Amino acid sequence: MIGTLTLLAAGVAAAGCPAVFDELANATEANYAGHVLKLPDEASRTDYRRFRTMLADRASRAEGHAACRTVLQAYVGFYADHHLFVRSREHFNSPIPALREAWNDERAQAYLAGRAGTLDPVEGRWFDATGTIAVVHDAALAPGQFVAVRLDGEAQGIPIALLENVAGHYRIHHEHPQWGWQLVDAGLHRDGSLLSFDTHGWGRPGDAHLASGDPMAPVFKDLGEGIYYLSMPSFMEPYRQPLMDIIATHGTSMGKARAIIADVRGNAGGNALYFPLAPYFLANDIRISEPSSVLASPWTIASFEGMRKNMGEHGAFLDAPLQAMREHPGEIVAYMEASTDGMPEYPPLPAQVVVLQDRGTGSAAEAFVYHARQSAKVVTIGEPTRGNIDYMQVSMHPVGAGEHQFWFGYPLYFKRGLPEGSIDDEGYAPDIRVDLPQSEWLPFALDWIASAER
Repeated sequence: MIGTLTLLAAGVAAAGCPAVFDELANATEANYAGHVLKLPDEASRTDYRRFRTMLADRASRAEGHAACRTVLQAYVGFYADHHLFVRSREHFNSPIPALREAWNDERAQAYLAGRAGTLDPVEGRWFDATGTIAVVHDAALAPGQFVAVRLDGEAQGIPIALLENVAGHYRIHHEHPQWGWQLVDAGLHRDGSLLSFDTHGWGRPGDAHLASGDPMAPVFKDLGEGIYYLSMPSFMEPYRQPLMDIIATHGTSMGKARAIIADVRGNAGGNALYFPLAPYFLANDIRISEPSSVLASPWTIASFEGMRKNMGEHGAFLDAPLQAMREHPGEIVAYMEASTDGMPEYPPLPAQVVVLQDRGTGSAAEAFVYHARQSAKVVTIGEPTRGNIDYMQVSMHPVGAGEHQFWFGYPLYFKRGLPEGSIDDEGYAPDIRVDLPQSEWLPFALDWIASAER
């Protein structure tokens, strides 16, 4: 259930930025366990109250949706939790201005060829599961802004996103299929061949380590000499079956491998799709989960009641925590106990497993790192992960009204006793940190495998 979204119906609508700010802050204080745990003493609570008062004043002066969103995002940023966020609920107001050019494949190719060597790293040709995309600078845009335009299919020539480079950091306005137009962070990964944002991603055409039809799909490659490469850019539910298909087709080879390289760079999470890979990664029993708890609020109880109903007989494990929540409203109560698991025996092969991770590795992908790094045959290489597996399973709620409509997402439960690096943007440090272009990480991993065998 890692990263699962729960959508609940709207309550009484608020109006105006000051009202929606109060609605959001009150909802956070009432439902987010981190508000209790991250403010443990009077000094921290005093700082919080000053912070809320300051932002309430800013909300009173915020004009329009975008200005209000900035205030709300500053508020949730106080908690440094990627699973606590605010999103717009605008389905009709595109942020993309009228373009000066009529962009098509021919025009995009001429633009990119004429500026070779001076293009921004995000410019160029991309693809996703629905087709080809060009990211270019149109004369209607400000410096550092770029438009993404469809180059094929029924949407050919239609702009689909607005990107901005702010001191090397990217933001993207894109239309989420459920939530409307969103402004979120975007990151270039794998030496610029993968652009990740939200739980979506675009890939560079021709990259051998991305699936040709969908850059977020898993990819299996035989690197020769008994070494196999498994790329997993996403753990969202649509990629469960493709991963199972890889295991069904190549499981025998992986079970005889000299080494496996698992690449989760840029993987923002989803669900625990990776557990069927355990026989190829584990060399010993591991801690599957740490003890977890919930704050018994009306919203959280409603979310768990919905899960219990939907899961039928498989949801019986929720009965005890639900009873505890109903009996202790407003308190933190136990959710699930810690668990350790393993296999009856551990085969000697594969002899080594290397996990490639970066700052884009988060949520369920970070949980994969947490599980894999406990195995004696696993070494992690790259950068620290994102640091957001302590508060999990997002529940979404509508707040605000009129032009000030937003989604508020907060995590339903939190884990206790996690190892260092699990929380608040710190991340799990790799066993081997590399200061190399990401294009050299895979060759470095191959060299490491060879050196470890000597």
